[in-house]
Order: sequence, then structure tokens, then C-alpha cells
Amino acid sequence: MKIKILLPLCACSILALKSNAQTNIPGVFSSGVDNSGNLLSVGESDPHWTISSSPIGVVPAIAASREHDWVANTASSQWINATGIGEDSEPAGLYIYTLTFSLSGFDPATAQISGEWASDNESEIYLNGIDTGYSNSTDEFGALDPFSITSDFVAGQNELQFYVTQNPGGGTNPEGLQVNIFSATAEPVPEPATLSFFGLFALAAVRVRKKR
Repeated sequence: MKIKILLPLCACSILALKSNAQTNIPGVFSSGVDNSGNLLSVGESDPHWTISSSPIGVVPAIAASREHDWVANTASSQWINATGIGEDSEPAGLYIYTLTFSLSGFDPATAQISGEWASDNESEIYLNGIDTGYSNSTDEFGALDPFSITSDFVAGQNELQFYVTQNPGGGTNPEGLQVNIFSATAEPVPEPATLSFFGLFALAAVRVRKKR
């Protein structure tokens, strides 16, 4: 009796798709924290957020002392601004706070970021130059307002921006932003996985031919 094993595939491996689940997006941080998520000391530059445009140019975003009317810092976020001083006066105009992060290796269609924010004065949220529809124009710095972004993410580099308008004013007139990120997740892009030789062997057809 002769046993012949027939392999339906010539290749020694079979490609399969790994199952995916939502994973934290690297590089997405609340305002005023270090790489471990701990609050920075007042006066320290934020390593994640920058002020990419303002009446005083491109400047670092700095963990700021709290102006007395501003909503309190949270355990995981704090106010940032151009000077690090809450009880200050800064030029009127538009201040754009930018957080840059990458979705390399992730499916942008599955990305989502949620959190809450406050600003001095009013602000709008943009993602990759697209208005998300979120804005605060009443009690903008006295309370944290929720947001949830689920669209307009792109493959590779992304920019989450808060357009903060500093209104003219006399005396103490600071500008600032606080962003508290609750969740930032996306599904990894499916990667091929290789079945073991033994798995392939189990799938092979076995034909027994009797020969007299």
C-alpha cells in the first residue's frame, strides 16, 4: 500500500488576516502633560502641543499658571498658553494650538478622539484643516465642553488644531487653552500572518491508493 500526500498549494505558507481591535493612537496627549501623562510644572514647554501661528509668531505652548476665572485644571490636563502666565495680557488675534500625531500603521477610517476643552477666548476645533463643527462661544473659559471626532482622519501625519481667538481687552487679558483627552484609538491595519507548517499539513488532502 502506498500513501500519497497531496498539498493543494505549492507555497509553504498561507496568508491570513489577524483580528484587530481598537488601539491607543501614539502621540495624542492632553495639554500640559509629559510623555507619561503627568502634569508639567508651570513654565515648562509642552512637548506635544505648539502654538503654530499667533500674533507673536510660532512659539512653544507653555504650562500656565491659572487665571482666576479659568476652569480648574484636571488630574490629567492643564492650561497652556504663549507665556506660561495666566494673569497676563497678550496681543489680540488668532492663536492656533497644534497637536501633530501619526496614524501610520492604523486604519484612519476607524480613528476617533474624544475629550473636553476650554479656551480664552472662544475657539473652534479643526482636524487636518477641516472644521469639525465644534466651537465654544459662551462661557468659553469657565467650563470644559465635550467633543468627539470620528471622521476626516488621514493615513500618516494628522493635525488636531484649536483656533483660539484672543479678544482685545484692557488690564489683565490672557489667552489660553486646556484640552483633556479621554480616548484616542484606531484599529491597526491588518497584517498577514503565516500559518505553521503543521497547520498546512492538517489542511492537506490525504489520498490512499492501494496497489496490488
